[in-house]
Amino acid sequence: MDIEIQRIDGALFGARIFGVEPSALPDDATAADVLRRAAIEHHGTLVFEFGRMLEVGALNALTRVFGENE
Repeated sequence: MDIEIQRIDGALFGARIFGVEPSALPDDATAADVLRRAAIEHHGTLVFEFGRMLEVGALNALTRVFGENE
């Protein structure tokens, strides 16, 4: 997975994330680590660009990277 992280122009914090495939996250510890570090470095605000609405399974896989789903 080729993840790209871009600062949000004009914002004091936050980043836009490109290149994430949520269905691959459970099997890609490196990508999950990159996303967790990005959240810390950019004050927890990440904007993901998928170009589509995520299905429930993909959304759960993405949010699971940051902790247990409730």
